[in-house]
Amino acid sequence: MTSHEWIDRRSLALDKAIAQKLQQEPQLLQRAKDTLQRWIHQREPEIPLALQEWQEILDTWLKILELLTSFDEEARRLRQSSPFCGILSEEERLVIFRKFRSQRAMKSKPKPGLKAVAWSPAAENQFLVRFAEMREMVRQISLQLNELELFFRAFDVLESKQRVQH
Repeated sequence: MTSHEWIDRRSLALDKAIAQKLQQEPQLLQRAKDTLQRWIHQREPEIPLALQEWQEILDTWLKILELLTSFDEEARRLRQSSPFCGILSEEERLVIFRKFRSQRAMKSKPKPGLKAVAWSPAAENQFLVRFAEMREMVRQISLQLNELELFFRAFDVLESKQRVQH
């Protein structure tokens, strides 16, 4: 299995857990809708096609569940821009990450000359928590970069208006 297939399967497992949680707590769907609207607003006027697709999908309950539990090409493509971040708790996500990490470790063969590293559960948990913190930092930086991009767009518009007036 290639690393892309492995990531796709792990993403599918996360989305299946999200689908199950949404069925138990349907009000969580609003969180995904809010996230999507925020992303669309940040990218206006050039809204990516995937976000437009998600906007249509989030209006149909059956389509949401079908997409979250499917492994077809469309589902894998849309998973890359899924607005369902934040639906699973950090612990729920870590359980899935651990499961896939251990499955991958069992299937992978050690390369000659490399020693396998045995992590204690506490060290593994510490690593995963730190990884989650770093991912959140990257997400925050991405949001700040989007804000800067909007600022520069507004500045360019203002600057061009001033040139026209002079």
